[in-house]
Parts: sequence; structure tokens; C-alpha cells
Amino acid sequence: MKTRIATSLGIAFVLVFGIVAVFAALGPQEAQAQTVNDASAIKVEATPNTPNSIAKWTIQFVNGTTATTSALDGGTGKDTISIEFEDDVQFPAAINPNDVTITTDMVWSNNLPETRTVVSNPLGVDIIKVSQFAGSAQLTDRPPDETRVNLEIPDMEPADDQPGSQGIAPGASVTVVFRQTAGIKNPTESKADEVSTADILGNLGSPLMDHDNNADTPMVRVFTPSGLKALSGYNVQVTTSNSGYFVAATGPNRAVIARRIVLSDQDGPRGSTITVVGLGFRNSITATIWNDKNQNGVRDGGEIDLGNALTTGSDDFTTTITINNPPFNYDLSTNGVNAVDGRNRTIIPGRTYMLPISDTEAMESIPAYLLESSVRVTPGTAAIGDRVQVTARDFVGGGTISTATSRISIGGVPVTDFESTNVSSTGDATFEMTIPNAVASGTQNLVVSNGSTAASRPCSTANDALADDKCNNNNIVNTGGARYNMVISGAQLSVTPSAGLVPNQTVTLSGRGFSTGGSAEINVDASDATISGDDTDLGARSEKFNEGDIIDVDNAGNWSSSFVVPITDVTTTPGDQELSITDSVGRSGSVALPMAERQLTLTPASSRVGTRVNIEGSGFPADNPGEGGDRTVTVEIQYSVTGDTRTVVTLTPDGSGNVRGWFTVPLNAGIPSTNAVRAIFDIPSSGVNVTTSAVHQVPRAGITLDQESGPAGTVVTINGEGFKRYTTVSDINFGSLDVRSGFGLSTNGEGAFETTFLVPGANTGAQAVSVKVGETTASATFTVSADAVVAPTTPAAAPMPPADALAAVIANDNNLVRVWQFDASMQNEAPDFGWSLYDPRPLFADANTIDMVEGGKFYWINVQNEQTAVLGGTSRTLYAGWNPVTW
Repeated sequence: MKTRIATSLGIAFVLVFGIVAVFAALGPQEAQAQTVNDASAIKVEATPNTPNSIAKWTIQFVNGTTATTSALDGGTGKDTISIEFEDDVQFPAAINPNDVTITTDMVWSNNLPETRTVVSNPLGVDIIKVSQFAGSAQLTDRPPDETRVNLEIPDMEPADDQPGSQGIAPGASVTVVFRQTAGIKNPTESKADEVSTADILGNLGSPLMDHDNNADTPMVRVFTPSGLKALSGYNVQVTTSNSGYFVAATGPNRAVIARRIVLSDQDGPRGSTITVVGLGFRNSITATIWNDKNQNGVRDGGEIDLGNALTTGSDDFTTTITINNPPFNYDLSTNGVNAVDGRNRTIIPGRTYMLPISDTEAMESIPAYLLESSVRVTPGTAAIGDRVQVTARDFVGGGTISTATSRISIGGVPVTDFESTNVSSTGDATFEMTIPNAVASGTQNLVVSNGSTAASRPCSTANDALADDKCNNNNIVNTGGARYNMVISGAQLSVTPSAGLVPNQTVTLSGRGFSTGGSAEINVDASDATISGDDTDLGARSEKFNEGDIIDVDNAGNWSSSFVVPITDVTTTPGDQELSITDSVGRSGSVALPMAERQLTLTPASSRVGTRVNIEGSGFPADNPGEGGDRTVTVEIQYSVTGDTRTVVTLTPDGSGNVRGWFTVPLNAGIPSTNAVRAIFDIPSSGVNVTTSAVHQVPRAGITLDQESGPAGTVVTINGEGFKRYTTVSDINFGSLDVRSGFGLSTNGEGAFETTFLVPGANTGAQAVSVKVGETTASATFTVSADAVVAPTTPAAAPMPPADALAAVIANDNNLVRVWQFDASMQNEAPDFGWSLYDPRPLFADANTIDMVEGGKFYWINVQNEQTAVLGGTSRTLYAGWNPVTW
């Protein structure tokens, strides 16, 4: 229980439970028409009481006790409560009535008081600026800088069944609350300064001076065990519409705005930089920030300054400090951060004061920075079995790091091989440790937990020790202590050769950095192997590893083995495929298997139907008859023509996965056409086919003319190529006229032919010459000119019997088959219609009708084989089949 007594004159001392509270009476009042204010026992409180913060302001007072004149009518617009604040309290331009509540414990209804507590919002909130008060008098010569808030009394219970408006009864205890949503800001400067006992006693009978040097009501807050102390606060004055003057809250009932120091971070390792913000200090003077080691609010000798800053016009300062050891250390109780300004304003821990409304004690405090223990590792990247150096900082000085007092783990794996060492007086230690087996590769968290760190890592409950990273106690746990992220390099795996691998190829694997100690194995049940996540053919005692034998990892974590790359869907996919191997202890390493890209090359890439095409391929599964090798695969080469795919050759890869061979372009390929050539093999025991493709082109057929222009009657030689072999030339057209010299003309074995035609009489200008062979048509252009045909100057060859004229052909193993000659002038005369024949065989002697071969005439000569011979005085090439010849 706390007791406060106020008198109208002098100062009263009251001792309650060993604490003396001193309250100052009201000072002299200016003469007024009334001698009693209807508002009394005023108390004020700001929550929170941090400088420059938006706060809830609560004002309590007792309404006057005069029966009728002190009553405040509700809902009539007549009666008001007026509250005046010091100019340092920051107000918005307007306040919503819903952000203000008026509470009374006695209601004035029908001119009678009724005891019940009701809460309502004012009908209106009027904010005006007025001049400063001194005592109870308005100082009209001062600027209007203080805020007065007039609250219009509402019907306090508009929803009940009582007739008429209900107001506030005389003698009622009234509480006005401005909620935080009203937007009232606390003053920027603190009024929480102490006044000594001598100052109080020396001013008995006269008002004490507050720090603004305004002669006002004395302000006495509380005794502390060290002596009588006084704390100043911000004044609030209250009146009602039934009174003609204001009365202020007495000293102990004023709003105390306390000084604050705020740290941007409360904990961290050495070297951290934090921001220090001071609130409520005196403006425009320098504040010194220091390590208040004993946290007594006094800059004692040996305590270190951390920095200084000039306070702003808003009575605050901001600066940054770097956390170092010293002055900070493992002991939180010695790491206080305090500040003092040029008027010796500071924070004194343990100073308490009573809150006037909540009636509880508050205590000023100095923030302290928790210097966290830290560790670092050199080198920061290590492998299993590596020896590394650990530097520990800011542990409890004088302790030890040992297997008896400490626990160390990496990625949750305990470290048992580390040196014991003493921790220096400043909390530092250095020791070596060995990276243990079973630590996963990648970034792993090193934890050094030391039982002796309990002093700097207090736990609020026993359970905190199991959950809070910043908490340790003497029960050593791996979740506490100092942490460091280090990189654990994976076990190293290499493959030889290191490029261009193909499935079913035997390679050499070498491992380094696997589990040490000589107990680890590979190719056993406890180990594991995958290629890009696929473990096909890689189970325990796989014949792919070491010809099916177990692989032993030596004491230093090294091993070597042969390995047959399996033929799987993964390994037949070109590019890097990751081979991952985990030994029986759990240590993993990986290496990229650079699988070669399969290639298929055709030479030539463009050729006629029926021609030979050479094919070469690489990157196919190798032929491997060794232990662990799969059966030799065969590669089918398929040629696809529209509507038809056929296997043109089957090839077998060599030991390097290469294939070589040739095929003939199918005769049913279109002319021209672009066709797919596919190399297909199957993955053993899977039913999956793997295809590699190339493109082969069949070029367009064409004809050329030995002359591109001339008059009618010109003899033109046509050469055709790119057609199907041994196929009849069915049409030779000049424009729309058929100009074939005879029938039976066919292409040779290369799809070529040669013939002549006589330019017919036609319109001058360009004319199309087209040839059709089978389903293929080719064309060229001949321009007919108006020039007359010039007769040949070479004399015609002398007539000769056919046996003599063609003796060179007949003598060539009877190469001559027969000869036809056509006389257009006799084409309508029976029985031969212009056709005459010569066949060298005796059987046809009586049927022959060509008696003489004469110069200037045209003959069709059929031979069995190609032959060059002088005929009619001219060297000529005769192709197998029919040949047009002008003698």
C-alpha cells in the first residue's frame, strides 16, 4: 500500500513501509472570483513515457463536491472539461472524439447522483492554443504556445432507460483518456531529474524550481534507499465549466517522461557495429557515450568512452559504436551502455518512482550488450581427415576447452579429436581439431559449446538450454555456444580418360578424401553408387566396379578401381553425367562422366539414287568383351523415304564406340528429296531404342543443251543426268512438239543420257525444252533465232556398206546389236514407212534393208557396251543402249 497526503500549506512527510513520500502543496494562487476549483486531486500519466513517442495520456481528477453547482450536465452542450498541457507536449491539429474516453464513477441524473461507473466519448473535442500559466494565473504577456483541450460532456449513458441526459455528479472520480490513436506525442526532453535532499529541505516554504526555471508547484517523487530524491515531471492543469480557474497536478502526480538509450542490436560477436540512440537529453549540447561497467550512472575511473554525439533540436542523438573486447567481454553485467549530456543528465539504474495512476513503481535501466562467443576456422574449407585450426573468442576467461568441458560438432557430427587448451583471461583460445568421418559435404555449421560459458549465457528456464542458440548452462548441449559456417569439401573422385566417354567403355576411377581409418569399403551393401540419380547395374557387388570385387578404402581415404560405364538411358544421353559414390561409412564423392555426343557423317551428303554413300559414326556403345562389359550392340542404319523406311546396312561399333560402312541410296528415293538416315541401337534388357540421325539429299535431275540458241533446223545435243538408272526417256519436247530422234532411248547406269534433236520450225524467241524420264521431268531453254541454217562445210562421208562403216563396233566382240534409219520422206509408204534396218547377225541378213551408210543421214545405233569409235570420219562415244548418230 502506498499513501500520498497533500496539504494546502507546507510539506508533509509520511513514512509508509520504510519509504518516505514528500508532497508539495499548491503554491500561492492568483485572486479569483471563486476560491475553490471544481477539479481537484489531479493525476497525470503518459504511457509509454518514452520521449517523442506517441502515447496514451491519462488524466484523473475529482469533480467538485458542491451539490448542484459542481454537477456537469451531459448532452446539453453546456458543460465542459478543459485540460491544459505544457507546450512541450505535441498535439495534432484535430482529435476524433472516438479517440477520447470520459469515465465517471458517479452519474448525475435528474438532479440526483447515482453511483455507477460509465464510459463515453465526448460530444466534441476543441483544441486551442493559450498563453502559459503560472500557478493559477494566465500569463497574457506570454505567447500562446500551450495546448488547451475542451471536452464537451456527453450523455454519459445514452442507451439506458433513464429519462433525460445524464452527466457527471459532484464528487465523482473522473478519468479522461486520450488514446494513442489520438496522436499525442510525448515531449522530446525528459523530466526525470533528481533533486538532492538539501535542495528540498532548503526550499521549505517556497516552491522548488523545475529544470525549465519556471516558478511552479514543488515536485517531489520518491525516496530511494540512498536518500531523499525528487523527480520533476510535466504539468497538466484541469478545470470544468463550473469553475473560473485551472488547478495543476502536484509534483508527484505529474507525467514523468524518462530518458532512454536504445541499441539497434542487443547482442552479437566482436566487431559488430551498432547504432546508439539517446532520447530525452538536452538539445544542442554534446552527449558522451561510455561503457558504464558497473552500471551506476557515473563515469568512474577506468570506464571507457565509446563515442560522442551532438544532441539535436529534438533532444536526441544518434551515433554508431563498434563492439570490441575490451571494454566489452563475456560478462553481460559489465557491458552497460550509458550516456551523459553537457548538463550532467544521464540514466541512473535502480532509480525508482511511483506512477501516479497505475500506482506501480518503475525503474530506469541501462541497456547492456551481450557479447556473443565466436569461433573461426583456418582454413575455412577442409575435407574429411584434415587438421584445421580453431580460434575461439569471447568465452569465459580462465576456463578450458576440453573433452570434459566442451562439445564440438560439425553438421551435427561430434568432433572427438581436438586439443585441450586454456581460455585466456579475455576469453580467447586457439586449438586444432580433425574433421571427422560422416560429415556431409557443403556448407556445414561448426558448433563449439563450452560449459564454462554459463555466466555470459544465462538461461531463464532449464528448457532454454535446449532451444536457444544464445543460451548455455552447465549442462553442455550442442545447440548452444559459438557457431561458424565452414565448407566441407566432398570426397574427390576422378576418372581416366576424362573426356569423350562412351557407354560400355572401361575407365579407371580414383578416390581421395573418403572415410579414413581403413574400415570403409565400396561395392558392398552399405555403400551406394548412382549416375545422375540412376543406380541401374550399380548395386552391391556390381560387375561394373573392380570386375565385381569389393573396393577397400585405405587408412588415408584413398582407393582406385576399374569401372565399366553401363549402357543405360542416362549414359546414352550426351553431356556430363554425375557419378556419385558413397562409401560404407557414409562419405560421398562425385565426378562428371563426360559422355560423348553421338555423331553420324555421310559422304557424300548429297548424291543420286543408286549411288554409294560412305557412313561414319562415333559415340556409340563400345565393343567390350571384358569382365563387366555388356554384349556387343549392333547399329542398324535406316534410310527413310516418304512412306518407306528400310535398313540399308547393319554395323558393329569398335572398342571406342566408332562405326564405319556404306550403303546404296534406294532407287525409290524421290528426285529431288531430303531423306533421314538413322542409326539405331537398343539398350540391353530394356527394350528402349536410341536413335541418332543425319540427312541425305538426292539432288534435282537436269539437262544441258550444247547450244542455247539458233535458227530452225539447228541440231542440238541434249545431255541429261540425275535421273533414275536404266529408265526410258519417254518425252523430249521442244515447246509442245515431240522432237525425239527415235525410240528406245534410256539412261545409263549413272542415270545419264545423251541425244540430239533438230530444232523444228517455230516462232522465234525462247522455247522450253523438256525431258521426262520415268516420273522425273527436267527442262532447259532454247532461243529460236531468225538466222538461216548454214550448211556444213565438211564434205559428207562417202557411202559405205554398213558392215564396213560399222566394222570397228562389230569387231569389238560383236558389240553392235542393230541399226535403225528413218527417212521422213518415205514415212507414208508401205511396207516400211520410211524405216530401214541393219542387224549384223547372219540370222537377219535377209531382213536388212540398209544397203549403204551415207553421209548426212541420221541413224539410231544400239550397242551392248559403251565404246568410243571413229564413225563417218568422226570419233564418237556410243553408250550401252541406243545412240542417235548423224553420219
